Amino acid sequence: GTITDLRLSRDGVRVAVAAGGNLLVGSVVEDQGTVSIKQVRLLAPLVTTVTKVDWLRQDQLVIVTNQPGAPVQSISVDGLNVEPYTSANLSSEVTNVAAAGGLPVLAVDGAGLWVSPGINEAWQLPVHPQAADAVPFYPG
Repeated sequence: GTITDLRLSRDGVRVAVAAGGNLLVGSVVEDQGTVSIKQVRLLAPLVTTVTKVDWLRQDQLVIVTNQPGAPVQSISVDGLNVEPYTSANLSSEVTNVAAAGGLPVLAVDGAGLWVSPGINEAWQLPVHPQAADAVPFYPG
């Protein structure tokens, strides 16, 4: 399907892809100067339409879905543990996400940029609000 997001892990050895509503994870392999993605696995086939993804840690991803009431979720790289972030204060469809270990998760919806200090905590406006077309990221 159409790729809607692709993120390399911070160590550069894995890739997470949102494509055709699915979440896939693969290994980045270099062989004689050629880089390819191998051992691709489909994660969370029961999660509703994944549109965005980012690496929270080496073993944890944060995803954006079309699932009502759970647009932002945390998922382990083996796909076995899926936990939704609260949707409190998110006002509409989430369009982007950024994550990095030890830092708050960032999400963008129709009202702008939101910050989550933890999985069970309400989303908060940042000190410097950003518009709904913001593209959040954490440097690698």
